[in-house]
Amino acid sequence: MKKKLYSISTILAITAMFSLSSCLKDSKNYVNVSQSPPLAELPLEEYYGIGNLAPISLAASTTPQVVQVAVDVAVAKALSSATTFNLAVDNAYVFPSGYSLLPAAYYSVSNWTVTVPAGQNVAYLNINVNSSLIGTANTTYILPIKLVSSNITIDQFNELPLNITEQ
Repeated sequence: MKKKLYSISTILAITAMFSLSSCLKDSKNYVNVSQSPPLAELPLEEYYGIGNLAPISLAASTTPQVVQVAVDVAVAKALSSATTFNLAVDNAYVFPSGYSLLPAAYYSVSNWTVTVPAGQNVAYLNINVNSSLIGTANTTYILPIKLVSSNITIDQFNELPLNITEQ
C-alpha cells in the first residue's frame, strides 16, 4: 500500500511539474534577439570581462609566433554581406602597475583591417610576435587591441588588452 501511494504521489508531482511550466516566450524575462541589429565585438574580451587582461603565453622562438585575435559579428543570423573591422593598438590605454606596452619591434601585423565574409560571423587579426625578445626583458607586456571602426555598430566589447608572456 505504501509503495502504491509513493508511486501515485511521484506521478502526480511529475504531472504537476510539467503542466505548471510555461514557454520561455511567455516569461517577462524573454528577450527576442532575432530582431537586434548586428554588433561588432572582440569576443575574447567578452570572455575575460571588460578591463581584464587576456593572457597569451608563447613558446620562446626566434621565428614569429602567431597570435590570433577574433573579431565577431554578433547577430542571430549571419549577414548576407561582408563586414569590415578596423583595429589598432590603443596607445591611450591605461596600464596597470608593473605592465608596459609591447614594443612595436617585438610584433608585426600585415593588415589592421579584418573582413568577415558574407554568411560568416568570425574572422581573425593575425599578430606575429617575436617571443624570444619578450623573455629577455624583465618587463610584463600588454598589447591593447582596440576595435576602432566597422561598417556595423561597435559593441561594448571593443578593447582587448593582451598580456603577452614567454613560456
